[in-house]
Amino acid sequence: MTRSQLITKVANDTGISAVEVEKIMDGIFGTIGDVLKADTFAEGDKVDVTGTSKGHGYAGVIKRWGAQRTPTTHGGGPVH
Repeated sequence: MTRSQLITKVANDTGISAVEVEKIMDGIFGTIGDVLKADTFAEGDKVDVTGTSKGHGYAGVIKRWGAQRTPTTHGGGPVH
């Protein structure tokens, strides 16, 4: 795979323009995964950030939405 083919593939897969992908590959913006400190940007700069959520697998309503269970004491029982 040539360099231009790789740039085109990455641009199509990520939605980033081919020019930006090439700049990233050339190291103008650093490499993907580098830590950027706040002093890199000026006040008012717009930054496009993409992240991946932590993920909790398949969760029930108690964990997912914070629902509460009914009390299991005083005659409530586990199913009521």
